[in-house]
Amino acid sequence: MIDRYDRIPTELRKAILEVNAIKGRKYDTSSQQLMKIYESMSYWDLLQEEWFGRINCYTHSSGEVIILRKFIKNSKGVRVILGMLNGREVVVKSINSTRHTIRDETSVYQSLKEDGCQVPWFRGDFYFWGQPVLVLEKLEPLDEYDDEFKLGREIIRQLEYVHEFGCHSDIKPQNIMKRVTKKGQKRICQYFLIDYGGVASERLDHGYKRWIWTHKWTSQKPHAQGAERVITCTNDFVELAYVMRAIQIWRSRHRSNRPKDKDGDFRTGYKGRLLKFMEAVCDDNESDHAYLRSLLRGTSGSHKRMKK
Repeated sequence: MIDRYDRIPTELRKAILEVNAIKGRKYDTSSQQLMKIYESMSYWDLLQEEWFGRINCYTHSSGEVIILRKFIKNSKGVRVILGMLNGREVVVKSINSTRHTIRDETSVYQSLKEDGCQVPWFRGDFYFWGQPVLVLEKLEPLDEYDDEFKLGREIIRQLEYVHEFGCHSDIKPQNIMKRVTKKGQKRICQYFLIDYGGVASERLDHGYKRWIWTHKWTSQKPHAQGAERVITCTNDFVELAYVMRAIQIWRSRHRSNRPKDKDGDFRTGYKGRLLKFMEAVCDDNESDHAYLRSLLRGTSGSHKRMKK
């Protein structure tokens, strides 16, 4: 335990006084009282909006600073925060879990990048209050204007790398985002699978041990009391199909002026290319990534299916 007042960083000392003044707390500002406040704090306590802009993220090497601005997600074990780095909007992610750490997720991004997989810009050398955080470029959420087939092809290409060592396990609209660029009047979208914190990589006799899922988007029946399940590549593909179908439903609702946030039946109504994709995945337990991509192009007739 730190027992010397002059060991409290000046940045935090000032922030403690400012935050408590804003909250109207009549704290004694003596060194002893500040030490009590300081010693009771953890980095997770400081990842709250009241501290944003007062305590920020740093690199140990270059001294770059990310100024934290506002929450994107604030749950019990995951905090995702919008910040500014050198005038550029970035996303800062921190995990408070005994099961996996933010270093685990960062290492997945790093491995995928080294293997040649398309991943968003990221950095793993930033720290918040001595704890590592993952920094990612700010991407845009999916909407009804997205091309679900282009999205599907790009995500399957990324899954081909993931499936070399595991399964993503939590494919849903919130975990697929896009980088949007403009070329003249044309809007170009590049899609990325994100949130690798729940990757299933523990091998079983058949598939991998799945320990995370989102109830609405999982392709498996929930087990009693949330028991762990087995996942294979097929589950990733089916859950990707749910996302593609959801975009179609959003588009339909948009055309009829209905809100897209209403629950849609994205598990039915498959037609055309998406129906062929689902049939290949579900009927044949298909894991030929190239063949599945060709189905989403609508050119499967000219593609020779690989025999396993």
